[in-house]
Parts: sequence; C-alpha cells; structure tokens
Amino acid sequence: MANFSIEKLSNTVFFVEDCLVDALRGTITVDGLAHPVEPKVMEVLLYLVANNNKVVGQEVLFSHVWPNSVFSPGSIRRCIAILRKILKSERSTVELIKTFPKKGYGLHAKIKLQATKNYHLKHLGTWSAIVIIFLGISANIFKLNSADANFEIGEAYPLTSSNEQEFNAKVSPDGLKVAYLRINGSSAGKRSLWVKELTSEKTFQLIADDVREFDWSPSNNALAYTSTSTSTSTSTEYINTINLETKSITRSVIAFEDEKRISSLHWGTSGKMYALTKQNHLISLSSLDTKTGKKHIVKSFNQSYIPYEVNLHRLQDKIVLAGFDNKGYTQIKTLKLGDTNDNLQDLISLDKNRYFLSWHPSGHSVLVSDGRRLSLINQDKNIIRLNVDSYDFVQHPQFLPDGNGIIISFAKIDADIAQVSFTDSLAPIKLVNSNTVDREASLSPDKTKLAYISHRKGFPQVYLLNVGTNQTDLVYENKEKLLGVSRPVWHANSKKFGFSNYDFPIIVSISQSGYSINYFEKPLGVLADFYSNENQLLTFSVKDNQVKTIDITTQEVKSIGGFSNAKPVLDPDDKMIFTQGSKIISVENHLDNILLDVQDPIIRYVKSGTELLIITENNHSRQLIAFDLKSKTIRAKYSLPDYVNVVSAVHADKLIYESANIQKDIILLKRATD
Repeated sequence: MANFSIEKLSNTVFFVEDCLVDALRGTITVDGLAHPVEPKVMEVLLYLVANNNKVVGQEVLFSHVWPNSVFSPGSIRRCIAILRKILKSERSTVELIKTFPKKGYGLHAKIKLQATKNYHLKHLGTWSAIVIIFLGISANIFKLNSADANFEIGEAYPLTSSNEQEFNAKVSPDGLKVAYLRINGSSAGKRSLWVKELTSEKTFQLIADDVREFDWSPSNNALAYTSTSTSTSTSTEYINTINLETKSITRSVIAFEDEKRISSLHWGTSGKMYALTKQNHLISLSSLDTKTGKKHIVKSFNQSYIPYEVNLHRLQDKIVLAGFDNKGYTQIKTLKLGDTNDNLQDLISLDKNRYFLSWHPSGHSVLVSDGRRLSLINQDKNIIRLNVDSYDFVQHPQFLPDGNGIIISFAKIDADIAQVSFTDSLAPIKLVNSNTVDREASLSPDKTKLAYISHRKGFPQVYLLNVGTNQTDLVYENKEKLLGVSRPVWHANSKKFGFSNYDFPIIVSISQSGYSINYFEKPLGVLADFYSNENQLLTFSVKDNQVKTIDITTQEVKSIGGFSNAKPVLDPDDKMIFTQGSKIISVENHLDNILLDVQDPIIRYVKSGTELLIITENNHSRQLIAFDLKSKTIRAKYSLPDYVNVVSAVHADKLIYESANIQKDIILLKRATD
C-alpha cells in the first residue's frame, strides 16, 4: 500500500488487517468488540502503521511518541504488549508486530482506509483514556458448579465519564440505582456522595461533606454514610443515615471514638451494620445497631489471622473476609452470622497480594480483585479468572443483583517524577516519564541517585536513576508481581536503600560491581528507616500494630511499641520522629517530646536525607517546611505550586515531586450473551 502520514492516519478510520482503528475515538475494534486505548498506545500504533513493513528503532519510536523525555525502553515494551493483545485476532495466530532483536519493532500488515464511520461500537461515550483488555478463557479453567458458572464478560459500559474522580460504586438492592463517591479538583480531596438512576440516567449529589464509606439500606430508600469530627487531639467517625425520598439526614448515635473502623461498611437485613474495627491494637468484626446505637463484637482475631476486608451477603446472613495469615498470605474465610459455634470456614489461600472482594448474588461464589484482575472463587475452592485484564487499577468489584454484570471502579493514573525550581520561572521538567505510574521517588543523601517505583510493566518495580548521567537501572524485578511496594528509604551512607512489598522488607546494597538484594522471608513490617548502624532497620506494621527494630544479619526482631498510624522516621541520633496534628514529636525512652508546633495541620511528610519535608495546609493554602533533623530547626519555608501534592526531595533550591493525572470512573462489565 501507499505510505500514509501520521496526520492523515490520526483523522482517518482505517483497517490493520481485520482490526478497525479510529484514532479520534481512541478505539481498536476487533471481532466486533471495541477496545479503548490510551493516547500513547495509539501514537505508537500510528507510527508503526506509517512505517508499515519497515523496522523502526526503539530510540526513533521513543523520540516521536515521547519527545523531550529520557529514553525508557519499558514504555515502548508496555505499549507493544497492549497492541499485540488487542490486534491478535482469535481467528489467527499471526503476530502483526514483530520484534527485531537489537534493532526495534516492525508492523507487517495489510492497511486499508475506511471512508465512512458506520461501524458498530460496543462501548459508549468518550471513554478513550481507559484500557481494558478482554482475554479468551483458557480450556483448563476450573468450572464453577453453581448459577455463577461460566461467567464471561462481553461488553464494557462507562456509567460515569466526567472530568472528576468517581469510584467505589455500590448498587442498590433492587438494581435500579448506583451510589458512588466523587472527588473534584476544587474540593481539596473531599469525597462527596452521588447517586445515579440507571433507568433515567439522572445523576444527583446526595452528600457534599467528606464521605469515607457508605452502604444501601435493604429497603433501597436510604443510605448510611460516615462523617468525621476532628478536634486538636482526637478524630471521631460517625455513621449517619439519609432518606433518598425526603433527603432528611439522621445523625446516628453510632460513633467510633475509642476504636477505628478499618473496612467497608455493610447494612444487613436485621437493622445492623457490619465492619472491621480496631481497638487497643485488636481487630474485631463488629455489628452496629442502627436503632439503638449499640456496638457488639461478633468475633475478635489474633495474630494468626488479621482480616483487612469484609463483605456481607445480606439475604443469607453470611460474611466473607480477606485477611493475612502469620506468613503474609491472604486467606479467604467465611462466617455464618448467628452460628453458635462462631467458627470461621476456610475458603481458599491466595498469594501475598491484598484483595477486594464481594459475594455473587447466589451466595455460592465470591468475586475477588487484586487491583488488576478479576476472579471468581466457589465454595469447592475452585477459582476462575474472568476475561478482563488491565495495566491500570480495577477496584471495588460488585455484581449486579441479577448476576448479569459487574460494577467496578477503574482508575487510570499517569504519575511522573518531575523537578521545578523555587528561584526561577522555568517550567517543570520530567525526570522520569514512562506514561504510567512512576512514584515514591527517594533521593540518596549524597544527592547522586534517585530510587523510585514504576508500574511501566503493569506492576510495581524499583528503579535507580543516576542523577548525573540519567542512566536508569532496574534493581527490583518483583517476579511475584505483588502490588504493595513501599517508598524506598536510604541509609545515610548512600550505599544501601530498602523498601517493603507489603510487610516483607527488601534491602538493596550498591557496589562498584552492581547491586545485591537481601529478601526477608517473614512479614516483619513496612520499612520506615535505617538506623545509624546500617544493619538495623526500623519497621512498622499495620497488620500487628507494632513498630519494630530488625537486625538484617540475624533477622532478630525487637518490638519497641504500638503503631499509632503515624509513620515513624529516625533522626541522626536514632530517635524516632513522627507528626501528629500540627506537631513534630520525638520519642525517647517511650516518652513523647514535642519538638515543634507548626500551627497549621500537617497533611503529609517525608524524610529526605537529614530533613523532614512537611506539607501544611491552611484555608487551602499549602506550604512546604524543611525541618532539619540534626539541629531540630526549620531550615526553610516554601510556597507550594498548586499542582504539587506529593513532595519527594529538595535539592539546590529545586523541588522533586510527583506530577499525577488521575482519572477514575465507574464501569459496568456486562455478561456475554450467546
């Protein structure tokens, strides 16, 4: 065929073999199913089509799709992997995009222009920024033996598609409405509660205040939701109810003062709500009576099983829980409410990832998501992976009441690591930009290396950037593809840094010959800091609510106190430092000593070298305070640009920060029909 320019291809509908490409809509239609693809993936395809039957070098391709960015082959590999999955027709085993080792990539396909746009799309709306890939179900999958058997996803419909972040949807028991949370750009992160009527598609805001959790009443006409009252020393969460017909709000007498709710909220048919709560470092399944306001502990848990999520099947009065065992693996268990034996029933053992979960309406199986994939687990301990995959985040899955669809929250996040000067008006520059999530950058104390987390391969890995040469090395592959990688922290000598994947610490040592990695086989907590002795670590664990000292050599563990949900760091004298409210606090001999009161609420802080970088907020105006941990004094104060929310480091009057574009929408995955 004749060559076509990228400009022409960008404004023309065309075929790659039998696959219909529409760059304006951002879709590739294969076998009648439209796959939305993100802009960078489409740009890679257009460049390959424009150079059909030619080999395109990686550097050349990167320079056209990611101009002015540091070369990152991982970005290209990710886009190629997405395109290969979509373009591979079920009727053909031919791979249209070929890899030429040490040379690049080449598209070898028949290209044909389409004059009109009269084809049928199975996706609605302008949902071009989201990538969901439907996969064929392999023949060796376990079969479910209930009404939920052979559930296959056929179509995806966006239920929300605004410019705001919309997530955590819950369907009303009659299946006619969906309630969800929304964050807009001007709300300082507050989550308002919205409702959409599925028949009329009418949408309205129900609660404007900051809502963290909610659930439908069994009668469909009311919602329970949480609100928070904060004083200088305490924060109390209340459960309120609102009637959808009268819009009247009732402040329930249920309040979490001495304990904390740590899971989603579920409203049962008996007038009771259920949630996981924590009090005095003890986690319990609690029932909350909406009529009397009384709280009752249904079951308490010890360190052998720490649940983190719960879901209620209200018609069958049974609970399913996800929790970590003492080896750090997720165990799914069930509990029949009202059972005099009060015994947990083992359902299945999974991996070290954390899971969302909800019941199938039949009560015979449980829907789970590790954040990327969806699976069904039945009571015979069989598991089937549903035909959906994503490089982004699949959260809060829930079946429709009739079992013919699944509602999910889909998060598309493009986070980059950037740098901007405090002293001049130059535009920010990108230090790391892989067209996916690059986050949690940590600058070495000698200012020569930047350790950071990147999801460029679809799961978190840890990379090291040489600040002087821009050379980037992959130092932690994360072969298990676990999603719980924490921010890297450095030892003062800049020759060692570490992080955790969930509660499993990982230490990276740097030498002239390369990198060596020390893995901990036990869940000892999230790595918070190194002591002056580089063989000692400080960790904190949400699972067992403890701050610990770990000896790297012997792996000896010493508990040094309860974890108060404030991440601790160490000063040069190995004293623990954390923040609370507006105060910076030092811990010595188990006694708290207030080092400084910055007056305004501290909303985020991070240690960088020997400084504590603190973001404060007052009337939506945010300030960055650089607090020197040696002298215990403020070194500098900076006004933060509006676009900066996450600070990583300050170096030579330049701010290193995360630049993020976050899109969250509610998606309906409909069951395939014959």
